Amino acid sequence: MTAAAVLLYFGLVEWLWGWSTLQLAWRQISPSVLLVALLLLLCSYLLRALRLLDLFTLLAWRRLLPALKLILIHNLLNGLLPLRSGEVSFPLLMASCFSIPLQRSLPALLWLRLIDLYVVLLLALLALLSTLYPTITSQQLLLIALVVLLLPLLLLPLRNQLIMRLVRVDNRPRRWLRRLLEGLPQQVGGMVRLLLWSAANWGLKLAVLAWLLAQFLPSLPFAAAWWGAIGGDLTSVLPIHAPAGLGTYEAGVTAALLPWSVTAAAALPAAVNLHLALLTVMLLGGAIGALLPGCHALNRQRLFEGDTPPDPPRS
Repeated sequence: MTAAAVLLYFGLVEWLWGWSTLQLAWRQISPSVLLVALLLLLCSYLLRALRLLDLFTLLAWRRLLPALKLILIHNLLNGLLPLRSGEVSFPLLMASCFSIPLQRSLPALLWLRLIDLYVVLLLALLALLSTLYPTITSQQLLLIALVVLLLPLLLLPLRNQLIMRLVRVDNRPRRWLRRLLEGLPQQVGGMVRLLLWSAANWGLKLAVLAWLLAQFLPSLPFAAAWWGAIGGDLTSVLPIHAPAGLGTYEAGVTAALLPWSVTAAAALPAAVNLHLALLTVMLLGGAIGALLPGCHALNRQRLFEGDTPPDPPRS
């Protein structure tokens, strides 16, 4: 399915514009700009790896490279395989690298995806406020961002109360619901760090993508480019998307640019180039992940150091 989607995509782009025409936009961008964008996008994967280690209380420098390898390979598989089927690799890699059972990794993955969606919607809200109210200051936007970002903290007392009640009755549905709730951090500090890691990751990634989109459309205001980057990434957060996001990503970017008086004829080629940049980073990240030290190296080190995986959080 992925191979068929790639062939159809490349053929459609050649028929509509021609790849030689799209290459002209790349030649107008300085190689130093592309290199900085590439490094910053790779840094967003590093933030994801740190978020993962923090969520599972695995923070240690020797675990950083295996966690980064896990993130890069999972991102590659999740991007290439259709219908979010690449998500299956996450619990398998967690079990292989860190001996984390599926009962812990699957609920955590669900919460990570929900928090990702929440943060992207928050960034869209900030963009909307800055568009509707041009006089709003950056300090006011930052205050609104912090307040809205920390709103999920109000759910922690309810979450802990529910877990205490579910522990009293041991049957399969309640056991699964309790494991789902335990996928979130138990303490306020852990939840705050999880939200901040997510905001830093998505803020950096979307800012770089908006910057690149503005390079492909030089007359485009940065606010419009920010909307285009958000529109494209919202399609990847959704539960169902095309293999590698081919077509759906471009549709999201174009739909977000249309209210800014950008024609579809101008937005679509820029969206294709932006998607190609993102796919290049994804493939390069997968290649880097394949070269990083594997989980077996961590397991050998664990044998000599007597390191054991952390126990599940007690409620």
